Amino acid sequence: MTSELCAGLVVAEIGSGSAPASLAGMLFADAGARVLKIEPPSGDRMRREHPSGFLVWNRGKESITVDLHEPEGQAAAWDLAGRVDVVIEGFATGVAAKFGLDEARLRAANPALVYCSIKGFPSSSRYGAIKGYEAVVTAKTGWMNPGTGGKHGYREGPIFSNVLTASVGCGNFAFSGSLAALLARRITGRGQFLEATMAQGLTPADYYGVHAWQWERGMLAYGPDRPRPDTGEKTSETSGSRVYPFSRSAPMLCSKDGRWVNTTQLLQPQAQALLRALQLDEMLTDHRFEAAPYFDSGEDAEEYVRRLAERFRERTIDEWMPRVLAEDSIAFEPQVFSEEALDHPQARHNGHVVTVRDDVVGPVEQVGPMGTYSATPITIGKSAPLLGGHDSLPARLSATRPSGSVAHPLSGITVVECGFFYAMPFGVALLAALGARVIKVEPLTGDPIRNAFGIWEGGGTRTMEGKESICLDLTDPAGQAVLHRLVETADVFITSYRPGADARLGVDHQTLASLNPRLVYVQAPGYGQTGPYSRRAMFAGTASALAGSVGRHAGAWLSAEASEGLSAFELAVIVAPRLFAPTDGDSNQSLSIMSNLVAALWHQANTGRGQLIEATMMNGNLWAYADDAVRYAGKPQLRVSDAEFHGIGALYRLYEAASGSVFIAVTTDREWAALSAAIDVAELRSERFATAADRSGNDDELTSLLGGVFTRRPASEWEAMLVPAGIACVEVFEKSASEFTNTDAEMRRAGLVSEVDHALFGRMTSHGPPVRFSDAPARVAPAAAMGQHTRHILATAGYTPEQIAELEAKAVVAQSSLVYRTREDEG
Repeated sequence: MTSELCAGLVVAEIGSGSAPASLAGMLFADAGARVLKIEPPSGDRMRREHPSGFLVWNRGKESITVDLHEPEGQAAAWDLAGRVDVVIEGFATGVAAKFGLDEARLRAANPALVYCSIKGFPSSSRYGAIKGYEAVVTAKTGWMNPGTGGKHGYREGPIFSNVLTASVGCGNFAFSGSLAALLARRITGRGQFLEATMAQGLTPADYYGVHAWQWERGMLAYGPDRPRPDTGEKTSETSGSRVYPFSRSAPMLCSKDGRWVNTTQLLQPQAQALLRALQLDEMLTDHRFEAAPYFDSGEDAEEYVRRLAERFRERTIDEWMPRVLAEDSIAFEPQVFSEEALDHPQARHNGHVVTVRDDVVGPVEQVGPMGTYSATPITIGKSAPLLGGHDSLPARLSATRPSGSVAHPLSGITVVECGFFYAMPFGVALLAALGARVIKVEPLTGDPIRNAFGIWEGGGTRTMEGKESICLDLTDPAGQAVLHRLVETADVFITSYRPGADARLGVDHQTLASLNPRLVYVQAPGYGQTGPYSRRAMFAGTASALAGSVGRHAGAWLSAEASEGLSAFELAVIVAPRLFAPTDGDSNQSLSIMSNLVAALWHQANTGRGQLIEATMMNGNLWAYADDAVRYAGKPQLRVSDAEFHGIGALYRLYEAASGSVFIAVTTDREWAALSAAIDVAELRSERFATAADRSGNDDELTSLLGGVFTRRPASEWEAMLVPAGIACVEVFEKSASEFTNTDAEMRRAGLVSEVDHALFGRMTSHGPPVRFSDAPARVAPAAAMGQHTRHILATAGYTPEQIAELEAKAVVAQSSLVYRTREDEG
């Protein structure tokens, strides 16, 4: 890799089979760090179990083989840890200590070391012994029943999904958290320990459910039984009390030839454009649909969706595409499998697809760099290493001299943000959680997400976390002058405007860089600043669609054969509910934004230079599926879920217990031996299940056998019995993920859940910080209400009270009149 972003850093990655650790190491390698992957003599198990993922997630690294079961191997690993800036450790809880590689010992020998431990759950918690398999973590935390109501699929009970939401979140948190710790080290001279968990890696995909759950139950100072205060503010009332029919999944339509598409509608002009494209002009003048995609009744909403579905079913996808593509405001993408995503014309145009030659399989088409950098471009030049393929060991680190202190890893960093909805703004909120000051610039009516889902201010309780909000009219030259003053002393400016809007509002790169040459300027559009799709709208559902989320989740249900001969009504009843994959389009981009920003800040801190970065939502989602968005000769296909979404094979699936359900993950011979011993059922010791190949060949029989066994005990007893035996088996939380977050005492005790005081909602439960630091901690703060900090921001920028009053009088700025209300205040 040739990028200067992280040039000079040396990283050691250890922990066979860890997807989050591999992803974090890949981010470092792509950014120019030297990454040494420590593997057992037999190689990382991912080489055999998931070769396409291994090829991509380990590109650009070097491989060192070490037998950690031998004293010589432990000594070699110990020696390497004294030569690196970062250790990324992906072992199960307690394993690193067994090998003498725990953070306390390594940091004692190398005080400058940043040691990042990756776990399924916090190692200090009661759940710490649960192994970090993706589906085990999602099952335990309610993510097989997401949302506030826990109703996700077409049937009762938990629904297995094969997406890697927890791993992708955790991997990005590990990379960004490690760089944030390195930024703190520049001031303190000391490294520190940080822990990133897969459980917390899921939380970016909780767009507002954790807070909506409390609101629905009247637990907040404002709620269904407590009217909101009358502030007299202008607001962008996108939904009000109307019915929005697409909250679980944007409408998925099926064409005549069986191709499913996603067409998210959040704003009225988008719904009108879709009706025109589908030649349903008569609906434009029907009073029932005049406010679409919001409606006065559930019946009107259902009728709207029904007519869209019936109309789309009348023609093939090729017949519809020209009409839909002619309307830029329509967010629209066919549902594809991840490998197909490589052929998207905008992905090709942006350079999101690269070809890397591998020594074993030949040319490999894969997802390219995480962002486009003007000063530090990333070139992907090397594939994954051959086993044991590495150069000489790095030199030992020299002692660091600084001895200052920081309150939080990113203390002293200022980010100015101009953008709407969730994807980019929540990525910036994650920087606020790491300690950055984030100034959210909103129009006088606020970011539309604040009121997008029927709860006034409720849609923005996550995207505004830790920020200061200023309402500012950027169409007024006086408003632009205010923003320019804020940018003069900022470290980062970020916008998600579509092409051309930045120049019209006076916030384009050329203008702002002239005011502050060291500014990191980030463009975070949906598709890109140029290219065939650059002016098109993109939302979470369409981003997930183009990256292959539904394809990975639903498998054969997405095929044209599954929809053949079915009417629009039958499709809606039979197929569409089975395509309700977790909507991760926004959260994937949030994570990409976080990683791009922290990497750019690391480079800025070391060079004093700013640069222009483009980080598209398209690429953020391709990255989340990079392990399958890859093409080469002989590539094995990913295993997909069974038709009823219980899992992948007998040993990675859901089972009903005497009460509740369990999810079990047994992927090695050692785990199989432990399971056979713990359950003590003679049939499990049959020759039919002796080897992994035998178990695979007799999978249906094994599924039936285990299905009978698990009905003998309650799910809670199985977890209590099997986890101490080293088997990943958990009781499925069969209510919602939101309810789990709000009610699980252990998550709260471990710091993954916290409480904050919101200006409108009062005391509320929220997710904890993305990572846990041993020294400079992350930051927990409430979401900013619209315009809550306008006067404070102006005052800190040097405006006098008289100047602020004049700006308010001229409606250039607006200050919220919200005052925090407690239940006691309400009497």
